[in-house]
Amino acid sequence: MKRATLYRLLPVVCLTGLLILTALCGGCGKSGMPSPKKTQDTFTITGPALSPMGDCLVARGTAQGAIRNVEYITLEISPIQSYDDCPGCPFVPRESGEFAASDIQLDPQSGQFMFSYCPAERAPMYRWRLVGRNVFRGLPFATTTPQVMVMP
Repeated sequence: MKRATLYRLLPVVCLTGLLILTALCGGCGKSGMPSPKKTQDTFTITGPALSPMGDCLVARGTAQGAIRNVEYITLEISPIQSYDDCPGCPFVPRESGEFAASDIQLDPQSGQFMFSYCPAERAPMYRWRLVGRNVFRGLPFATTTPQVMVMP
């Protein structure tokens, strides 16, 4: 081969080698979403409960862990007509109310909180969950499992 041809092929060969190397090494290391190392700054929500009060809803629960880092608790709801409304479907909230820690009667010792929310759309049942946001933005949300609440 001529020297000119070799010089033209050299960048193509190098680029191909780098692509193959990247593909082989790309799967190395830890898999999954990164998790915070500072677990002393996180909190969870336990014992979530939602009950009707007239046309409104009363949410209760307990924040455990770094209670001082609760910035907001959000009630996410989705009105449904019956239990048969797609029970295996992922929860997609259609309405939400966000409440600051100072507005949810958060007890700094026990972590218990309570607040009320009046949905814009009335329904016989609601799928719902609570989501807690930490004051440290890089830490994960404290999210409860979606549940169903029946209006009287």
